[in-house]
Amino acid sequence: MRRFRSTMTAVAVVLVGGCSERAAVTTPEVVPEESPRRGTVVQPNFVYVQNADFYLNGKPFKHVGVNAPQLLYQTNDQIRYTLDHLEGAGVRQVRVFLPNDGMAGNNFNPSGIVGRLQFVLDEAIRRDIRITVALTHNYFQDVWASLGNGGKLVAYGDRPFYTRALGNGAFMLDDRWIDWGYAGNGSGLGSYKDLAWAVTSRFKSHPGVFAWDIANEVNGNLGVSASHSAWITGRLVAFYRDMAATIKAADPNHLVTTGIISTGWAGLNDTQRRQLYEDPNIDYIVVHEYNNPPNSAEKDDIWRANNWFNPRKPVVIEEFGIEAARTDFSLVANYYSDMYNNRGVDAILQWGVQFSCPAIGGADWGSGDHVFGPCEQNRLLQYKDLWARWAGALDRRNGGSDFPVKLVQAIWRSNRKYTRRVPVASDGTLQWGSARGWTEEWVPNGLPGSGSIQAYDIVTWPSRRMMESVWRTDTGYWRIINRNPGGEVDWWGSSGWSAPVGIGTLPGSGSYQAQSDFVYPNGSTLMQAIWRGGQGWYRTVPMLNGEPNWGAASAWSGPVALSTLPGSGTVQAQDEIVYTSGSALMQSFWRGDQGWHRTVPMLNGAPNWNAASVWSGPVALSTLPGSGSVQAQANHYTGWPR
Repeated sequence: MRRFRSTMTAVAVVLVGGCSERAAVTTPEVVPEESPRRGTVVQPNFVYVQNADFYLNGKPFKHVGVNAPQLLYQTNDQIRYTLDHLEGAGVRQVRVFLPNDGMAGNNFNPSGIVGRLQFVLDEAIRRDIRITVALTHNYFQDVWASLGNGGKLVAYGDRPFYTRALGNGAFMLDDRWIDWGYAGNGSGLGSYKDLAWAVTSRFKSHPGVFAWDIANEVNGNLGVSASHSAWITGRLVAFYRDMAATIKAADPNHLVTTGIISTGWAGLNDTQRRQLYEDPNIDYIVVHEYNNPPNSAEKDDIWRANNWFNPRKPVVIEEFGIEAARTDFSLVANYYSDMYNNRGVDAILQWGVQFSCPAIGGADWGSGDHVFGPCEQNRLLQYKDLWARWAGALDRRNGGSDFPVKLVQAIWRSNRKYTRRVPVASDGTLQWGSARGWTEEWVPNGLPGSGSIQAYDIVTWPSRRMMESVWRTDTGYWRIINRNPGGEVDWWGSSGWSAPVGIGTLPGSGSYQAQSDFVYPNGSTLMQAIWRGGQGWYRTVPMLNGEPNWGAASAWSGPVALSTLPGSGTVQAQDEIVYTSGSALMQSFWRGDQGWHRTVPMLNGAPNWNAASVWSGPVALSTLPGSGSVQAQANHYTGWPR
């Protein structure tokens, strides 16, 4: 990080509708890479490197990530809230800063730090997110998140080494620390190496760790003299290699990287670059890019990762931010496209992510950045949308997701969309007790039509394509969206929206109120249902080659009287979702701002309506996020049943 911060349970709602050093060589020979990389033990659910790519559970693992540097020191509720948003956006890696000398229990194993990291790792892996832990920080910076406790982002005992003036009133670690202070060496000062050993050995079996980042942006005091510069860069390389070997000895299961901005920024020559990144204990290459990327030094390291280092290694944009994105977000979108499509990058980690935004009236949790952070740029939801889109696109390239199946619930209130995720047990039942918190989603201005949302529906066909539909001002629109091999929604792989569908094509009278579609678990039939003018209608559509044969649809049946439903008031939303086991479906609706739901068992692959359970409810509107009446709802699964 090159910047310093200035002081500044709801119900599911568901009815129916549409370390030996290698010798340096001038031109490295391209050789097959070890598979997996020597030094890292392959464990189930642990990320590893194979053939210059990340792998997870036998599949490539290109992904989207973020930096939430002070996440450890937020409150537990704030941590869960942040991770809920990131899970919904498809983020798979979060980088955090570990040290906090205000929480040190003792010199070697600060119990407060270990406890905070344990909580974050546990909560992250529940959401299929992994944490990269920066073990120390080059800058003498406050812990300014909620649980700062007066500390600095400094390993306990290392304060005396922050003597190198940055020029803006800030200080960095000095050359003594790089030379010997990081290891203590019996001086009575410093405990970074002890802290790194204690933490990495403590969490060596935790699948929530993505990697250990040796030190954020530590470099030598370049420019004092040519000889001094050469000496300290040599010591810098020795520091990183020593710590990589130490960490691998403590934890052979997880990846290790450096945390530097680039080898050019660190002042390394070609020989030193090879000594550093050809070290078998350092698993991948990182660069930090800001403002007008790609900067030449970082761009060169990206090229070296793919073409020059021997063996080849993955490359991660470990920190990224463009200040001008505040007014031109296309700069960020174009950067992601260039890095993932053209430059062989394996992950991009946006800098300064938080989800309570001071710039838009929220509290400052101490995780953003006043220039580069999505909150501070007033573009949080656009960033979330970009991450989600790339998560789907990268999942397709990976050949399928390793995500477990989850139910995604969506509701609309006051023309704003909110979603949450509910884990699915192996028997297909929904684990409501582990449901995530609701998060707001970005809805592009390109949503078709005009006026308030009346109905919204998502249904996945046996062909594993998905139809999304929306009604506004009594006019309907639909589009087809591809699902990736692992079941993730590929929002970029969608068709355009259809032409307007007039309400005159539907039975009944009055305005459109709700809709839902679902496919029988035997895959033979799609059932559609709508509500308009206080009456319900439904029909069946046979499936042909895994998709609806619309030309053979039955006539609409109805009307279904409103009095057949519990509660009072008009129908506002409805949906059904079939359990992944195919044993039953869950049916739910909202009317009069109260929610109701029931289960319907399946018989021979079709709903046995006569055996439906009694309706449960009502669920109060206050259990949902947002404000205003419920307008619409939809449920779908992300991931396929295994």
